[in-house]
Amino acid sequence: MRLVVNALLLVGMLWAPGIARAQAVHGKTMEFRGMTFSTDPKQFVERMLYLHEELIGEARMAQRGSQSPQVKELAIALVKTHQEFSDRLKQYLKDQKQQAGTFKPRTDEERSIVAAEKAMESQLKTLSGEAFDQAFLAAQVNDHDRLITSVLAGQQMFSGQPLGKLLGEMQPELMKLRERAWQLLGQQAATPGTGGAGSDTSGERKDERKK
Repeated sequence: MRLVVNALLLVGMLWAPGIARAQAVHGKTMEFRGMTFSTDPKQFVERMLYLHEELIGEARMAQRGSQSPQVKELAIALVKTHQEFSDRLKQYLKDQKQQAGTFKPRTDEERSIVAAEKAMESQLKTLSGEAFDQAFLAAQVNDHDRLITSVLAGQQMFSGQPLGKLLGEMQPELMKLRERAWQLLGQQAATPGTGGAGSDTSGERKDERKK
């Protein structure tokens, strides 16, 4: 239960809907909602590909490790959606006569993201049952918040360009996945000790962001 409460507090702090935050372009980077992004399309796409691949990896772990049918169902949707978006981003680079390279963190912020992803992967490998589901779902909310912020930043940087259009098409699907992860995480808090997320669907909680 403590893990769920901590996770809900964390994602609540990370997500601030409707709050306009300062955006500033500094040479080859843009600051957006407290994050810094490269304005170089190829570097931006490589970072996006990394985030998609990390989400796919976590979802595949959930397909193998979760005991909850609803978490497994979410994991299937995560793999499908993020693989499709990853393929579309790679196709974008091909259309630009470019090829995706290995993502190389260039800033302290990006290095922190990579370290956090590695730590989460290691943690998930040690968990099972409800503890696994809780950690996995909290990670999905957190990771999708980060990815949605990246998409919003990219739409501003590449407005009127094919990449900006592609990112705009990603946004609603990413928000749906984020919402579903949040709902399942809320069920964990509402029905502790029931054997995993989704075991009690009679009182599905609404995201606190909508209140």
